[in-house]
Amino acid sequence: MKISGYRGCRLFRYVSRRSFVAKVVGVGICLALAAPLGLRAAPPGTSQSESTASLVEEAGTDFLSDDAWRQLPRPERQRVSQRAFLAKLEPTGQPSVEKVDLYVERYKQSVLFDGRLAVFSVRARVLDSAARRIALHGEVSLQQYRSGLVSALQALGFEVAQNNVELLPATSFGDRIYAIATTVSATMRREPRDRAEQVNSVALGWPLRLLRPARPDDISTRAQAGLERVHGRIRRAFAEESRLGARPLPDVSEWLLAQSAEGYVGFVRREDITQTSEYHLPHRMLLSPTTATLSNGTKVVLPTSTGLRESGNGHWTVIVGTDAVQLSLPENDVSTLPPTLSAERIVEVARPLLGTKYVWGGVTNFGIDCSGFTQFVYRCAGLHLPRDAEEQAIVGFIVGYGRDVVTRLQPGDLIFFTNDRGKISHVAISLGGEKIIHSSQRDVHLDSLTRAREDGEPPLADRIVYARRIIGW
Repeated sequence: MKISGYRGCRLFRYVSRRSFVAKVVGVGICLALAAPLGLRAAPPGTSQSESTASLVEEAGTDFLSDDAWRQLPRPERQRVSQRAFLAKLEPTGQPSVEKVDLYVERYKQSVLFDGRLAVFSVRARVLDSAARRIALHGEVSLQQYRSGLVSALQALGFEVAQNNVELLPATSFGDRIYAIATTVSATMRREPRDRAEQVNSVALGWPLRLLRPARPDDISTRAQAGLERVHGRIRRAFAEESRLGARPLPDVSEWLLAQSAEGYVGFVRREDITQTSEYHLPHRMLLSPTTATLSNGTKVVLPTSTGLRESGNGHWTVIVGTDAVQLSLPENDVSTLPPTLSAERIVEVARPLLGTKYVWGGVTNFGIDCSGFTQFVYRCAGLHLPRDAEEQAIVGFIVGYGRDVVTRLQPGDLIFFTNDRGKISHVAISLGGEKIIHSSQRDVHLDSLTRAREDGEPPLADRIVYARRIIGW
């Protein structure tokens, strides 16, 4: 079986966490495959620690805490890291102008932790093939994406004659690059249209970072008649239709590309937010649905998870539409910072959500998914978890694996479950022992890890990957 240097390095990073032997074997594999770029074993006379650090770093950057590696001079570490990274982009050591788009994609795959939490949309255009002169176009949400990509391409022998990659947020916002959700739940969609997939929702009173106004070419499906996506851009399916009165490009002027407090990127409607020049997390959070009266006399129900700002004298403020609503709330309706997560406290916090229907991407009592529910409970403890089960699965300490966790669980532990393909697909909160509470299938409910399922499926305990402890030891 043939393994490229790029895949070999990724394989090494996977197995290097398992055993010392695997680390050594992985180093050897990556060095052999990356040899065309000039990666070699340390010359005679080099200390063993320096040799090991260099080899490990050339194979991957998993050992940044290694003492020998940290003792290397900074320029040497930079040199070794650069050579290792270039080996990921071009394992053969022979860059080709025909593969420049592949290098951009490999760069993206190497630097992005999660494509849902960042913007990296860059394409290259060849200006002079013989001189390897290129132009870059697109947008990114982090300066290092733009500058790092240019440096990497230059190291591969390309001349970046034009760098037209825009850094988000867009300058057109001025200093008003933040916003607050001012509707009961500001829906974030994959595309700037109402029927696009919902990727998240932002609860009332919670902040967003604005990235840019939406563009017609953000619509990538053929939902709009006469439109199709070609190389990342929207064009007319048939130019003749335009002259014959085909529908115009969709109006996306009411949409903005934004990033939620969890880091999710999606499109929100302007009417669902209020722009600001400062980013403010709420002071507290509403635990129970509460009815409020607007200035025009309209009554609205503020949902759970509503972000509240202190306004003094025991009062709270939340902006609903254009109204700054003042609230005087019972202490039990407002989250404390931080509560203890006993089984009783978890059930108490979750009680307003019991029976709430399961909604993918939901975070309030209007509908909530499994990780939105765990996020809500932990926010009440003053801890902000990542949005998805996969992301939450890297937080805290592992306390047990498989069915054995049933005997090790404490109230508040997060339990992660796998689907048939081995992908983490669900998370629940332990109430101690076999008892759990989660948002699953139909709604938020109490459950047991060991009981037989009505649908004939094995007990949930059979699907446990591991459990993690976020609070306590």
